[in-house]
Amino acid sequence: MREARNAIGKKAAKKVATAWLKFTPVVNVISTAYDVYDLASTGYDIYKMVDEKLLKFKGNVYETFPDLAIEDADGKLKDIYDFKFDGDRYRNSQDELYDEAMRSEGVANPDVKQNGTVSPKTCECDGAKSPTAAFG
Repeated sequence: MREARNAIGKKAAKKVATAWLKFTPVVNVISTAYDVYDLASTGYDIYKMVDEKLLKFKGNVYETFPDLAIEDADGKLKDIYDFKFDGDRYRNSQDELYDEAMRSEGVANPDVKQNGTVSPKTCECDGAKSPTAAFG
């Protein structure tokens, strides 16, 4: 999406820079014809660019987000953690999508459901809930 925004920004800047041609006789007719062609090709280029970027994602990337993703200094995914409290559970192959994302980053044998689930069972944090429990 960032690349698409940059491409749109560059095209807009180019259009502003060549806008003076609209006021030159004869050139404005050629310029208008070129604008129609350029607008169509720009739209197609942007469509192709966005489509290529989205092809690398599989599954429903719009509904599945990890609660915590750890990245290295280069932005490469290292680990995923998902918090499962109050009846929350893995849905819509959520754990498989997390594993797939980690495999695509080069993590060998990821198992987010086993190693990345944070719950009362895994963190042993579901203690007594009394007003004095918080104060020790």
